[in-house]
Amino acid sequence: MAWPVSRYCKGMPMQENNLLKRYARNRRGASLALVALGMPVLLGLIALGVDMGMMFSARAEAQRAADSGALAAAGEFLRRDPSDATVVADAVGLAHSFAESNTIRGQLIDSTEVQVDVKPADRRIRVIVRRTIPTWFAKILGVGVVDVAGVAVAEATQSGGTDCIIPFAIPDLWDDSIDDIGDDNIPYTTVDEDWIWNASEGDRYAEHGSATGGVPDMGSCPDGHGETGYGSCARTTGAAGVPFRDWGYQIKTKVSDPNDLDVVSTGSFFPIRLYNDEGKNQGGKVYEGNIANCSPESIGPGDTVRVENGNMIGPTEKGVDVLEAKDPNTTWDEAQNGIVDANGNLVGDSERVVKVLMFGPDGLLRAADGFDGSQNWMIVVSNVALMYIEEQPTRSDPVKARFMYYGEGTEGPDSMSTNSLIMILRLIDPSEF
Repeated sequence: MAWPVSRYCKGMPMQENNLLKRYARNRRGASLALVALGMPVLLGLIALGVDMGMMFSARAEAQRAADSGALAAAGEFLRRDPSDATVVADAVGLAHSFAESNTIRGQLIDSTEVQVDVKPADRRIRVIVRRTIPTWFAKILGVGVVDVAGVAVAEATQSGGTDCIIPFAIPDLWDDSIDDIGDDNIPYTTVDEDWIWNASEGDRYAEHGSATGGVPDMGSCPDGHGETGYGSCARTTGAAGVPFRDWGYQIKTKVSDPNDLDVVSTGSFFPIRLYNDEGKNQGGKVYEGNIANCSPESIGPGDTVRVENGNMIGPTEKGVDVLEAKDPNTTWDEAQNGIVDANGNLVGDSERVVKVLMFGPDGLLRAADGFDGSQNWMIVVSNVALMYIEEQPTRSDPVKARFMYYGEGTEGPDSMSTNSLIMILRLIDPSEF
């Protein structure tokens, strides 16, 4: 509170008293002077606040661009062998394409602003997006430009479970010590091969990835590599050390003829029971719908599922017809070893690319052994493979598909697995690149 000047001026000479009164009346001018002196500091703080907000916004845009580019590029390793001669170039191209489709401060990102690094053996991609942007008010303080950057590292890594599976389960491959005449681990390609699982005779099975303790090195077949399943190094063309990586290998995902050599047990034609969106898992309509639209049930290695009763010929034909109708213009091209459109151009994906369960030779069990009290067969899932449903010419023919390695999995706290064909895309800390 300001006290009246006169209270402190009693006894003073009149002249001095008047001077103090005039000074008191002029205090407003002093305040204006102080404000004027502090204005540059105030403007500097405003400039700093505005430009800092702009910088944070620009950096967030750069980060989103880097994230999208890294995830898109790492997706190549869901579908491709990392030792493929073109996978790195294709991944880099996707990273640029997705990153450059984003904007920073309303302007599209330029290719010179994107840096992409690839570690194919680890299935990891790093994308860095940088831009130098002009400031607004900070120029008053001599800061004309600032650099912003976003860094993202994405990887395709193994998962322990997945959903959207179609109701087929196929036998994985094993090393048959007696009947594997060609030593190629490819069943039924030699007339004299019988392929009957008998562990007591030295037959051996190891699913993909089981001998590596981590993500398999698909580029080499080291000594002692113990895998025998699809996608493993043991799958060679017969020449020592020459990998046969299985991409594009034709497989029967459903057989119809009881005498088909691929039938592993009487009454097992590869259909299985999966739940649909309504929680049902029985009946031809449920089975048919799960072929056409896949099942929401989440399944992974070690889970058990029930083999469907009967041959399911009619529901199989109807379900496959619906699936093929979703993408009627693609086919598998042997020369290019991939999916092509009507013009013969390779395409990266298709509605006919599905996930199929696999089981080992010792994974077909009677349900009466404690599963549900019935005499139906059950399978223990060993892996999940990605396949392109190629054809079923007639209802009495098998459903043929092309092996495409990894199915996309689901991520959770207990989802990781070291021997899975199921892969997930995820962003990781850039320091792990």
